[in-house]
Amino acid sequence: MLRPAASSIRPQIQWRDCGYIARSLNPRDANERYLGWLQNAELMAALNMPARKLSLAELSANIASFDQRSKLLLGIYRDLPEPDFIGIFIIDLYLDHRLARVSGFLGEKGPHKNFMAFTKSAFDHLFKSRGVEKIGAQVAVNNTAAIAACWALGLRQEGLLRGEIRKFDGSGRIDQIAYGLLRDEWKKPQVK
Repeated sequence: MLRPAASSIRPQIQWRDCGYIARSLNPRDANERYLGWLQNAELMAALNMPARKLSLAELSANIASFDQRSKLLLGIYRDLPEPDFIGIFIIDLYLDHRLARVSGFLGEKGPHKNFMAFTKSAFDHLFKSRGVEKIGAQVAVNNTAAIAACWALGLRQEGLLRGEIRKFDGSGRIDQIAYGLLRDEWKKPQVK
């Protein structure tokens, strides 16, 4: 079920729910808004990444590096008459282990009504349509917003990874919290 297609054509993934759309990004989706997020020092610091100024061609090449089979880059859009690009989901699928590691960010300020319900529908999609048996996330101990989101999404804290990653500025190491959710534990909540 999780096996990548033999074709060289990049598969397209899309789902919509709760007033949002998530869909595969392709190199033509490189745009000024996305570039602005990458230049936002506050947003990037929360992700332990340096703010960086890329060209549209460089961003396009970065988007192309995601094969959309085992390494997914999905744009998050508000489902409006003209979809409004607001963030990114990154999903790494470890096919042999039926494991998905998720991360992402919202580049646009809220309010993001029903966004957690939408993210839960993304988890539901991974469990039911992609054959995933476990969803995991690793979050820096100082990223309080991501920690709160993990708890709200039903992920369980599995451990503390001491000094797991280097700070992007080289000034030391950062602890991360490992979270996980097994398919057997998952029950899609009813959206009101």
